Amino acid sequence: MTHPTMTRPHVITGATGLLGSALLLELLQRTTSDIWCLVRAGDENQAMERITAALRSAANAYGSARHLHAGAVESRCHPLPGDIQNSRFGLSERRLPRAALFWHCAATLQYHETAAADIETINVRSVQQALDLCRATDAQLNYVSTAYVAGRGDGVRFEVLPDLARPVRNLYESSKARAETLVSRSAVPWRIMRPSIISAHSTSGKAPSGTPVSRLLGKLQVFRDIHLTSGTEELTVPADSETELNFVPVDLAAGALADVGTLGPTATVFHITNKIGTKIGTVYPEMFRRAGLPEPILSTRNPEMTALDVRLAEIMEFDLQYAVGHQTFDRSNTDRVIGGDTLKFAITENALN
Repeated sequence: MTHPTMTRPHVITGATGLLGSALLLELLQRTTSDIWCLVRAGDENQAMERITAALRSAANAYGSARHLHAGAVESRCHPLPGDIQNSRFGLSERRLPRAALFWHCAATLQYHETAAADIETINVRSVQQALDLCRATDAQLNYVSTAYVAGRGDGVRFEVLPDLARPVRNLYESSKARAETLVSRSAVPWRIMRPSIISAHSTSGKAPSGTPVSRLLGKLQVFRDIHLTSGTEELTVPADSETELNFVPVDLAAGALADVGTLGPTATVFHITNKIGTKIGTVYPEMFRRAGLPEPILSTRNPEMTALDVRLAEIMEFDLQYAVGHQTFDRSNTDRVIGGDTLKFAITENALN
């Protein structure tokens, strides 16, 4: 028998982003549903062009272009030109399907206080707009948050709602915690899904757009020019080599989202995380090597830092917030839906993209 979610309509924000486009591919392959995609564009034609380009780019990067059947995108993907910064995204509820699964993937990764207004609008207020649209159309909300919403501190992070009193690393995390609180307090049926750090495809090692790893590499490549003129070889980074980062390949994350978001119970939090962490002692030396920099000295014990080290730390400011401490992620809720051996992938140096 066909599961009801195989034909239930879907609405996606952020469908042209790294994770959103991968999720859209999964839904096209797993279901027969029609999918409405909110895209920032001037009209429907422009929106459809962006959707098609994003899907083709993702499918080519992942080696799955053959799965995009001729006409599938045009016949099943419906463009919704709009903007998540506008009231109700600039949409009339009459343009949306009834009783859909509403995936709110759009977000900004900005984290600094200087971007506070944009972060509030995009990461918090847009969630309220999504909830309003869900209420008006009898939709369920699948909200895509982050596994790092629990903030600072060591230990196991459970699949529970955030404690807003807990210290956070940055404004991005704070915005996600407040957004989750809005979702959980609403009358709309909801699921909160928390991916960890998205990496490139598990087999192709490629991504259609920037991943956190590629952004770090870009920062280090900028620093390389500074380093070359310094006459200094040794570099010290205030990081703990034993700290684990949790990377999950984009295709595995999107597949887990599709499973959890269609089959999982509502009013539940799910960690979309890797059962296998990757140590900073593996990540940073590899990134420095790729950037043409010497292998760094990793130390958190009041390292003696030169002016050049301080400049490097400024460039790596966001990344270094996650380079100390020891956090792991409980997956009890997620495992009940997708199984305990799913999302268990060793991120080697070659697969770190």
